[in-house]
Amino acid sequence: MDSVALLELERVAASLNLNQRLDVDWLAANIDAEGGHYLWPALWNVHPHRTDPQLVRHLRCQLLLRLATDEQVSSLLDMRLADFDPLPSLRSRAVGEQVARLLNSVPSVAQWQQDRPRRP
Repeated sequence: MDSVALLELERVAASLNLNQRLDVDWLAANIDAEGGHYLWPALWNVHPHRTDPQLVRHLRCQLLLRLATDEQVSSLLDMRLADFDPLPSLRSRAVGEQVARLLNSVPSVAQWQQDRPRRP
């Protein structure tokens, strides 16, 4: 997925008050604007207390991000199925396997931020 689509999905998640999402301003400042990013559906998240039927059951996806520093990090993104369905699928099984391996080996956004050298 491209950066424009990713930023829009994060904006939607924020507007719906979904739990797992990144700050859109942080994301816009740190992702590779030309880079490819991947969503991997991980589980159905159920919140019976939500009043919107589209939000009672929504997807929690693992997110593989390419940063402007050319590093990759992982995160989570909650989203409605209606927002996930139109996204392009992975090109091949091999690409899917590579994304799965990377998701299990790259640092999370929180780990990446913690490990970065502090700037004065």
